[in-house]
Amino acid sequence: RKLLDALREYLLKKQHVALVDRRACGGGSGKTQVAVEYAYRFAREYRLVWSVDATSPAMCAATFAQLAAALGLPEAASESQREMIAAVRSWLGRHSDWLLIFDEVSKGNDLSRFVPEGSSGHVLATGRVPKGPISFASLGIGPFEQSETVAFLAKRCGQAPDTAVASVLTERLGDTPLVLNLAAAY
Repeated sequence: RKLLDALREYLLKKQHVALVDRRACGGGSGKTQVAVEYAYRFAREYRLVWSVDATSPAMCAATFAQLAAALGLPEAASESQREMIAAVRSWLGRHSDWLLIFDEVSKGNDLSRFVPEGSSGHVLATGRVPKGPISFASLGIGPFEQSETVAFLAKRCGQAPDTAVASVLTERLGDTPLVLNLAAAY
């Protein structure tokens, strides 16, 4: 809850936000899940919520082509990705109350090609902090605390686990939601 409140506060200040792992080692911390939960909770605040596959610039462009079609833009029929991207950027620049989630931003991905300058919408990125001229506030997601681990396992297993068992699982498997979710499913 605290993380979602902090995320909302950043976005309301018109700052673009990147959800990143606090630990250098990497994935499974729940960045995408936090972004999805944010979108779910605040969907009523936006006229448009769209998730963009940001694993590469080519995937961003492909997702923007889908967005152009969903918005009913005439450029959606264009064979030129550049025209489709420009049309979507123009639409975003003319409208407010939208949320774009750039999921799994890859190293070195520059989102300035996709996000219009001075736009009045919200941009949320997961993965790495995007490169380029657009600045992003970085919001770190770290490992679970012991009480969070127990609560997470209780929810996933349908019963309250023994705190000692949860402690051993955390010690042996790690303390990220992805790993604990897999262990609970097993």
